[in-house]
Amino acid sequence: MSAETRLQVLFPAVSVRIVAQQERSRVGQTLGLQCLSGSSNPKANVSWILGARRIPGEEQPPRSAAFGGVSVSSSLALPLVPSYNKQRLICQAYSAVLSEGASTFHTLDVMYPPEFSPAQPRLVQVTEEDTAVLPLLVSANPEELTCTWLHHQDTLITDRDILYQWYEDYSLQIRNVTRRHAGKYTVQCTNEEGRRHTTITLDVLYSPGVRPKSAEVRVVLGAMADLICVADANPAAAFSWAWLGEGEMEFEEETMEEEFGVLTIQEVTRAHAGRYQCIADNGIAPPASAEVELVVCFGPEIKKGVQWSKVASRGDGSVEAEVLCRAEGIPPVSFSWDKNNVPMDFENPRYAERTVRDGSFSTSTVVVLNVSALLDYALFTCHASNALGEDSLQIQLVSTNHPDPPSSVGLVGVSYSSVTLEWIPGFNGGLAQSYRIRYRAPHSNSFTYVDVFPLSTAVYTVTNLAPSTTYNFSIAALNAIGESGYEDAASLVATTDDWFVEDRSGSGEDTGPSGLPMYLTSTLSAVAVVLLASNAVGFVLGWRWRQRRLHTGRSTTSDQSSVLDEKKSEAAGSGGTAGDGSGRYESREKINAAAQRTLITDSGSETQSNVYESYGAESQNYYPLRDYRPRLQPYAEETHRPGETAHYRTDHVHYPVHYPGEPPGHEYETVREFGWRPDVPETPALFPPPDPLGCPQQGSRGLRRPADDGLTSRDYELPFELRGELV
Repeated sequence: MSAETRLQVLFPAVSVRIVAQQERSRVGQTLGLQCLSGSSNPKANVSWILGARRIPGEEQPPRSAAFGGVSVSSSLALPLVPSYNKQRLICQAYSAVLSEGASTFHTLDVMYPPEFSPAQPRLVQVTEEDTAVLPLLVSANPEELTCTWLHHQDTLITDRDILYQWYEDYSLQIRNVTRRHAGKYTVQCTNEEGRRHTTITLDVLYSPGVRPKSAEVRVVLGAMADLICVADANPAAAFSWAWLGEGEMEFEEETMEEEFGVLTIQEVTRAHAGRYQCIADNGIAPPASAEVELVVCFGPEIKKGVQWSKVASRGDGSVEAEVLCRAEGIPPVSFSWDKNNVPMDFENPRYAERTVRDGSFSTSTVVVLNVSALLDYALFTCHASNALGEDSLQIQLVSTNHPDPPSSVGLVGVSYSSVTLEWIPGFNGGLAQSYRIRYRAPHSNSFTYVDVFPLSTAVYTVTNLAPSTTYNFSIAALNAIGESGYEDAASLVATTDDWFVEDRSGSGEDTGPSGLPMYLTSTLSAVAVVLLASNAVGFVLGWRWRQRRLHTGRSTTSDQSSVLDEKKSEAAGSGGTAGDGSGRYESREKINAAAQRTLITDSGSETQSNVYESYGAESQNYYPLRDYRPRLQPYAEETHRPGETAHYRTDHVHYPVHYPGEPPGHEYETVREFGWRPDVPETPALFPPPDPLGCPQQGSRGLRRPADDGLTSRDYELPFELRGELV
């Protein structure tokens, strides 16, 4: 008895193999491949996978194979493209029953010429003066290739232009880029399979450059004006306009195009004339600007007023006069003149005309030689004209006279103690004029007058006024001939502010009783205390210094007396002049009476004479300090026997003086009080009588005494502070 069992074993494909018709192929060809699956049970499903996608193949019928399984094959025809190069083509034999399988792959080798990546940039932007890099994303098989860059059809060579440089991947670098580098760049790459090229655009960004389409725009008064400026910028610039004149101006219409900025002004007035600035800005520094001048054309306008309608001159035939006419107009103004309504003939040598131009102003001057009152005191008419109109002015030539009063007196400012006035000058009468202001308060019975300085000013501040007071001001003009008088047209009523006006700035600072801020009051008080203290200290130090000097003088006088006496004797024998070269007061030097007292009482006076020399021309009744002696009544205070020596005492220094045959003298004590003694009786004059011509008598140096060679002379060369305090 026997039994038989048949086992069926399930297993996946034991092997998978890919067979290619050719190892290397080129782009555009179709590559045939066959995938052979080994024995499997049950039959495996064969599929193709390339990258991330499945590619269907053509499966062949299964065949019996080893181990009781079957073998399956599949064929594939694959069109080749450059992107398939070096990719893996996978063949997989998969059993759905067993959920497993086997696979293998084939690496594709596709030959193709240079191919540029879809990610290759077509536009590169860079700011001027930076470095630009033009990347090159290229592939090829075989990989050995050469690339050439061209700009404007010119081949770039690094040896010729050091600004260009290539990287290993053939990318192009440009250093210090300028706007001339902008444009299209073409790169050509070649290998064994062929040549390909691509184009890259370099966009260079740069700050604006701007210029006016016309630097000067001329329009007629009342017309419309278009101011245009042109900009060169990348990216395109935005335009704005600015007025370069004084004040502010609102612009009516501003328009912009890609390269143009336009400012439109409707109904132009003379106030619109001037310079305008066009500003272009594209976000790349710095912005650029250009100026456009708007010239408004208008007819002549002559300067008029009292200062222009009169000219004054003497009419005696000895002087010349200038009659001026000043006009403004564009185009330039031309002039013609009439005298008493008769056209003037400038061929006459007594008359000459000259014209001076300054911008839009023109000035015509008629010079009248040897002015005659009979012939030239007349009415001159100035005619100014241009293509847009004409104007005229009558000017009267008159004799010099007092000035006309000023007019249009106005109030400029006011405070609690001052008022600032301004006015328009009147005709000056042909001479330089000045101004005088008079004013008074309602309760005052008289006017106060103040002369304006500087003389030519037409604005003045009157100060030292009372707060909260109404004043009536009037102004008169003066010249060498006379004054204009105070006219109603040159008057003004103004009221000063209150002293305690609230702080208009709103700072809210506290103020003291004086109306000043508290911090300022405190500061001034502290400064005053410091000054008083310093004065007190200075007084004490000066007094102590004086005492030391006096003490020093007493201790040194006795030692110097013999030497000083000898010098005194020598000086007396030399003709009575001080020749010691010390720069002190000369014996002939004059000191006026007013200066005598100052010099005597001020012990700190300078020892040099130049301080007091200026007094010499003021009075004849003065004498040198060295010879000065006060008039003192000789009171007999001590009695001496005949032949004894009396002592003349000055500031504690004894000077023995004896007059033979005179009654005994006395000793003067130190005088402690300054000033003259009107109660002392007059004594005979101690001064030599003055010369009739005002000069001291020759040989007279001091007190008149009997001639005695044995007398001891007083030393007048002592310092001033040691000569005593005389009354």
